[in-house]
Amino acid sequence: MTTNIQANQVKDLREMTGAGMMDCKQALVETGGDIEKAKDFLRKKGLASADKRSAKEAKDGMIFIQNDGKTGAMVEVNSETDFVARTEDFQKLGAAAAKEIAAKGESAIESDLIQTHAKEVSGKIGEKISVRRAVRYQTNAGLVVSYRHHNQKIGVLVELAFSSAALSQNSEVEKMGKDIAMQAAALRAPFLSKDQVSAEFIDREKAIYREQVKDKPANVQDKIIDGKLQKRFEEVCLIEQKSVIDATKSIAQLVDALGKKLGSPITVKRFDRFEIGT
Repeated sequence: MTTNIQANQVKDLREMTGAGMMDCKQALVETGGDIEKAKDFLRKKGLASADKRSAKEAKDGMIFIQNDGKTGAMVEVNSETDFVARTEDFQKLGAAAAKEIAAKGESAIESDLIQTHAKEVSGKIGEKISVRRAVRYQTNAGLVVSYRHHNQKIGVLVELAFSSAALSQNSEVEKMGKDIAMQAAALRAPFLSKDQVSAEFIDREKAIYREQVKDKPANVQDKIIDGKLQKRFEEVCLIEQKSVIDATKSIAQLVDALGKKLGSPITVKRFDRFEIGT
């Protein structure tokens, strides 16, 4: 195979997967330089972790959140350097953008108010500034909980749903929501629950596991693959993950237990996680 593999491709793949340099180079050669296919190639060989973070350099910036429990907005604002992200002008832009999106919805990210403000800050500071993405939650009977990591580069919104409006003022419910948001920030689950996992993701995982068990007896391969897939769901689905607060129970089990204690079923309706550079 004559694919010309660059040193930076090998470096990136190595940092993404934790695999050895020569293994990464071989994977890239075998897959024609396709990073995603190379990652799968390494996993099939048992040489890579499934969840290593990308090595690509990220844009800098910060996450901003506006939340009153009923309406929550989260916005990512990018800059070229962390120094600029910490300036007063940048902070005011981020706060104003979050407030505007909370008031008018996600489409406000393209509004003249936000875009003009961003251009003004960019012109004053001398760096490219962009308001990259935003999300807004609104609930009547539920509760919107938010978390922003201390470095302000990771933010999470979580919506809890329940039938009793009184629960929106309950401190235990709020703490549960905060714990879930912090877990989402730390463990980076891409899906909320098993029923939201994409067919493409499942097919990709099954193909990897089938390669891993190809030497096992044919009559047990499907059982092993299913077991591996269920275990994977516990890693990539937020409510299936073991709680960092109580490792003996999943998030779903803790939420269910709290709902029974308070006399009203509670569900985690949705969540969004923003991280600078992802």
